[in-house]
Amino acid sequence: MNQRRRLLGAPGFRSLMAVVLLDSFSYSLVLPILPFLVLAAGGSSIWGGALVGVHALCCAVSAPLLGRLSDRYGSRPVLVSTLIVATFAYLLLASATTLALLFVARALSGAMAGNLAVVQAGVARSTDEDDRAAGMGFFTSAWALGFTLGPAVALLALSPGATVMHLPALVAAAGSAIAAIVLGCFDRPPRESKEPPSQSCREKWDVHFRVVLMITTAIAACQAGIVAMVGFFAHDLYGWSQTEVSAVMLGCAALIIAVQITVVPAASRRYGNEGLLAIALSFAIASCVALIFGSGLVPLGIIAVMLLCTAIPVAQTALSTCLSKIVAPDRQGEAMGASNGVAAIGRVIGPVVMGLGYRMIGPSAPFALAALTLLAAATVAIGFGKDPTGAVGRQ
Repeated sequence: MNQRRRLLGAPGFRSLMAVVLLDSFSYSLVLPILPFLVLAAGGSSIWGGALVGVHALCCAVSAPLLGRLSDRYGSRPVLVSTLIVATFAYLLLASATTLALLFVARALSGAMAGNLAVVQAGVARSTDEDDRAAGMGFFTSAWALGFTLGPAVALLALSPGATVMHLPALVAAAGSAIAAIVLGCFDRPPRESKEPPSQSCREKWDVHFRVVLMITTAIAACQAGIVAMVGFFAHDLYGWSQTEVSAVMLGCAALIIAVQITVVPAASRRYGNEGLLAIALSFAIASCVALIFGSGLVPLGIIAVMLLCTAIPVAQTALSTCLSKIVAPDRQGEAMGASNGVAAIGRVIGPVVMGLGYRMIGPSAPFALAALTLLAAATVAIGFGKDPTGAVGRQ
């Protein structure tokens, strides 16, 4: 309880969480209408897939740049600027009637989505090392909550009619504008550390940074691929409709939030960040194995999917915490930007590879690929040394 109070009382921490919540809310709010906007503009499913890919690629490019800008100018001005541009992007999406305008709107929105790296850097700067894992857990929880609320609000907002179909994009624009106003006018800026980088910090950066990015890419690819394939898996094996799949995904989101807020801080204090990473990867691999060999049992399949979708974000939280502890304070934005950039690339690659595996091999293929990828990531981390990431941050 004291830890939560410290976090919520840290300068700018609540505003950072509000930005994450509204960012993910706005992003997921427009996802249900994108296929219909593409069709209304004369496009097909190919253009719809390309629209999603453009968003991810622009995020991959912008995240490192925005992170470096936050190191130089601070988190607050960078975040406010990106939220203003994101507001314009959603307004453009709401008024777009051609494929060209749709792509411009999504490209702008994707580029501004790189501001999550700035938020993570702000969390790292505004928390002490003992509270860092809990802070990153709050970040993931805020993202999961916003991502869950978005489609629910879209469902309430949508009704027949071309004009109303654009309403979620207008609501998303309002969400981004509110976040910009709150952050720019009514809240204290996040604490910005001005400590110079130490020699030990430079050495830790050089030794560990690439390994953390490799693991981050692998985990992001697995997460995106699994989420993309779960619906197909449940439909083909269990005969489920979108209703049952949505219910399970809602349960996953609730479990993610609960675990990130309650379990992650305690586990990080007890086992360290490297221990938390190992536990999360172990649960994820075990869940994949259960889905490969026990998918015929519906209750086991549901439990395994929920554990898998919860364990992977825990691993991501552990990695973000590890990364924040092995870099100097004035390079947090650069580090988080690089991490978010490679994660975005992983989110592009994962669904494509696992989709091909599903079609060519069968429903169990995505989980087999995820298990092998996560096992390789765990092996790289363990093989790199007894304490590949987390413990260096506790010095």
